[in-house]
Amino acid sequence: MYLIFNERQKNSCLHIPDFVNDFLQKLRKVQLPKFQDELEQRNFEQIAHYTPESTHIYLKQLLKGHLAIIKVVNGRLTKLGDFRPVPKGETPTITLNNNLNPYAFLVTFLHEWAHLLVYEQYYTTVRPHGKEWKNYFKMVMVPILEIDELPKEFKAVLYKHIKNPKASSLADPVLAKYLKQHDEKTAIHLEDLPANSLFVLQNGLILKKGIKRRTRYLCVDPKSKRQYTVHALAEVAEIKE
Repeated sequence: MYLIFNERQKNSCLHIPDFVNDFLQKLRKVQLPKFQDELEQRNFEQIAHYTPESTHIYLKQLLKGHLAIIKVVNGRLTKLGDFRPVPKGETPTITLNNNLNPYAFLVTFLHEWAHLLVYEQYYTTVRPHGKEWKNYFKMVMVPILEIDELPKEFKAVLYKHIKNPKASSLADPVLAKYLKQHDEKTAIHLEDLPANSLFVLQNGLILKKGIKRRTRYLCVDPKSKRQYTVHALAEVAEIKE
C-alpha cells in the first residue's frame, strides 16, 4: 500500500493526513473509555522523551482514537518491543525498550503500533506479520518520510525497508546497521570480530564465532558444544585467549 500526498498535505507533513486518520477511525472496532484523552496524553508522554522532536505532532495524532497502554521498559536482549493480543474486553499493551536511540525507538514503536491496528481490525484471525500488518506498517511509516527535519539517509533507508517490511528491524541488515550508528556508546558487534573468536554476550554466555547465515552467525559453546545463532549486530565483548 503506497500513499500519495498532494501539495497541501506535504506542506503540513507533521500532521497525520486527514484521509489516513479517517480510514483508521472507520476501521476501529473498540469502545473507547471515558478517560481516553488522559490515556492518549499518558501514552504520548511515554514515547516523547525517546523519539525525535520533529515527529511529535504526527505521533500525538497517531495515538488519537486507539485504546492501548504504552510502557517503556528496561532493555531486553531478545526483543526491541512487544505487542501481545489480549482477550476481548481487556486493554492491549505495547512495551518498548528504554535503551534504544531515537530513530530505533521510532521504528520500533511504529512496528508495534501497526500490530495494534491489525488487532483492532482482525483480532487474531490473521498472521502477525502477514500482508495486513505490512500494509498498516507502510501506512503509518509513509508520513515519517515527509518530515523534512529527519535525516535524508534515515528516510532513504526506511523507504527501502517498507517496500517489504521484515518481522523485525534487526532482520533488515541495512536498517539495523544504520540504526546502530546512532547508539550513544561505541559497542563491539559480533560481525566486527575475526572468525573463531571467543566472545561473551551481555547475558554472560561465552561462545565461539562460526560461519554466517544471512543475518546471524552460527556459534558454539566451547564447553557444552551446544550451538546458538547470534545476530551479527549483537553487542559482545571479545575474550583474548
